[in-house]
Amino acid sequence: MTQISIIFDIDDTLYDQVFPIVSACEETFGLKLEDPMRFYLTFRKRSNEWFFRAEQGEVSLGDSRINRIRQTMEDLSVSISEEQAEHFQTMYEEKTLQLHMSDRLTAFMGRCTLENVRMGILTNGPHEHQMKKYYTLGLNRWISPNMILISQSAGYAKPDVRIFRMAERKMGLIPEMTWMVGDSLSNDIAGAVKAGWHSLWLARHSAAEDRISGLTPDETAYSEEELCAILEDKIKEAKSL
Repeated sequence: MTQISIIFDIDDTLYDQVFPIVSACEETFGLKLEDPMRFYLTFRKRSNEWFFRAEQGEVSLGDSRINRIRQTMEDLSVSISEEQAEHFQTMYEEKTLQLHMSDRLTAFMGRCTLENVRMGILTNGPHEHQMKKYYTLGLNRWISPNMILISQSAGYAKPDVRIFRMAERKMGLIPEMTWMVGDSLSNDIAGAVKAGWHSLWLARHSAAEDRISGLTPDETAYSEEELCAILEDKIKEAKSL
């Protein structure tokens, strides 16, 4: 019997990231967004850009958080003050303490634990912030802290292949038997492909233009139900080998 390993991203993979971001915006600025998805996708784009600038030492982490929301609102033709930007960040952090996993994902992880499927987490972000999400989501029920690797602690961020190699060493992973599950083509999937891992893209909120030319995930899921069904099939296939 062959056993596979499943490594998850956190944000917008193990929970739907729309709620904390959109609700933080609406409460901070006292408005009802006419197009919440447009705001969300714009924020994610700017957040990713400023995250990597912070990773490269161009700006501080604090400044990157302020700049991402200010630039997001500028993209939407709304001017905000630095004080409002700081308040948004505070609200967003509070909202992340209200996160929860769906019943479908919870049940899937419970079954994986019973079947001794190796699971881990590989995520970009500040260590303390991501660990708060780990405990808030209750991931410690199925994934031990020694099966987590966070970019700030690693010194590298996805899609850098070096963080995937670090994960292999830390978690005892065999590349050709490891599945990377994530929502980001440019970070999760591109990195997994370079590392020789299998890749499953969760395209919750992705549009056609999010696809990257020449990059094809091994599998694509458009919902948590599809994601779990695909992984359940992969676990069965591995056991039959």
